[in-house]
Amino acid sequence: MKRMLKGLLAIFAGLLLFLVPAAMSASNAPKNKLVGHWMLIYEGKTYYKLIEPDGRFINLAPDGATGVYYVSRLGTYTLESDNHYVETITHEWGEAITPDKTDITYTLKRKKLILDFEKYGQVMHEEWEKTSIVPEYKTHK
Repeated sequence: MKRMLKGLLAIFAGLLLFLVPAAMSASNAPKNKLVGHWMLIYEGKTYYKLIEPDGRFINLAPDGATGVYYVSRLGTYTLESDNHYVETITHEWGEAITPDKTDITYTLKRKKLILDFEKYGQVMHEEWEKTSIVPEYKTHK
């Protein structure tokens, strides 16, 4: 009986040596604060950015004539640091494109996501607000 108890204790100790460091490293991992649904109002139109926990993002834009939302950009992103990530656009308006990378500096203030980046030779500054609303959308026109 003592031998069996010692064996069970040894197994338990071995499990603790494996599980405790794994649990600690998972809890110490930085939380991806970019994840969520974001809304931007620009020139009277509302745009959406959906940032998923699996590393994908989708930008939605309204059609000026119909108001129907379409996926304007689709791709993946990687976190580089606490205030920097890279978007890789793989589709624009439903069409596959050569992957186009954009380095983005971001700041989170309460429920705002502030993005600063350069695209097509222009310096861009966008202020997105967290939202729970996402319109129905189509993948292409």
